[in-house]
Amino acid sequence: MAAASKHTEELVDLQAPMSSDDMDLSDGWEIVLVPEIEGEIPEFKPDAEDQTHGPEDDANTQIQERLKSKLAIHHANKQLSKSEQHAGPSSCTEAPGIPIWIDKAEQAIQASSEIDSAIPLNDLITGLGFSPAETPSTLPSGLVDALRNRLSEAYLTSTLKAAQSSPKPNETLPIFVFGAFVFPAVVWSVIRDLQLWKVACCMTPARIKGYKKCAVRHGTFPAAFPSAEPDAEIQGMVIFGMDSRTRRKRLERFQNAMYDLHRGMAEIVSAEGTVVKHEVVLYVWNGPSSKLVIPGEGQGDGGKWSASRMMRDPWARGIIERSGEKIPECCGWEEAHGTLEGKLEDLSQKMDNMEV
Repeated sequence: MAAASKHTEELVDLQAPMSSDDMDLSDGWEIVLVPEIEGEIPEFKPDAEDQTHGPEDDANTQIQERLKSKLAIHHANKQLSKSEQHAGPSSCTEAPGIPIWIDKAEQAIQASSEIDSAIPLNDLITGLGFSPAETPSTLPSGLVDALRNRLSEAYLTSTLKAAQSSPKPNETLPIFVFGAFVFPAVVWSVIRDLQLWKVACCMTPARIKGYKKCAVRHGTFPAAFPSAEPDAEIQGMVIFGMDSRTRRKRLERFQNAMYDLHRGMAEIVSAEGTVVKHEVVLYVWNGPSSKLVIPGEGQGDGGKWSASRMMRDPWARGIIERSGEKIPECCGWEEAHGTLEGKLEDLSQKMDNMEV
């Protein structure tokens, strides 16, 4: 990666909303405008600490243009809600003097084919709990962007050192997530002070050993629990930049009292292709074990939690689509599991046969 010093001129603020006048449409780019969110999210008033500007608030103009073609720029082109327009800047930090967004922009410019050859994208998708029939085209674009995002070794090393030297590491370590928070749109809806595409830039794939994931009875969310089995591991995502007090409180409130905060060591593939071990925090189930569907117990798909099923749950789907992203109506999941209409028709036919 080239030295960051070459990007110190002509810096611009990426937090500010972009207009059509700022964009070069000569390449045939289409501006996608998403209607403003109305009424359901209260206006966010950032704390004083959230308004502290860091080096990541600026990025080089050239890098910004290159980002358009690699990071689903339609998220940045959309009309922002009031909470986004007036929110303070990101609290993401990096090594002194190295703007995080420049670093991440250069990483995102890597050809996706190179990334996929190191870790096939479809393997990451199924590892998160999606049906094998799912493809990048059936998933929200923000999730695909996050799955393709890689962070440099220098950044990972600096964040680990900074978090471990903090007097409150549990509040500054990145968060390992494996359920609803793997969707940038869900994180965006909870923290409410960072643009969706920037949330995706804060995320990268990871795995953590010593834990297993399972379904919760009568629920759409998964649960993690410690396991001494040698093959115990969870594939998920790590979210950086969630170290402001406001963001942490909102994420913890979302988890509710059924989960405890644990510290563990995640394995992250860096932009250079090396595996970096990074300490993280994760939410672990503390409710009764009777509510967990342990894999192998039988129920349906063997107790495995389905990310595909949760993504199409009315609650999760509503949040994702409210962010401006879309989930295709016809998708691999329906091919594998059948549509509701098809299941009702099969049930009706079985009842008719019983009457005969």
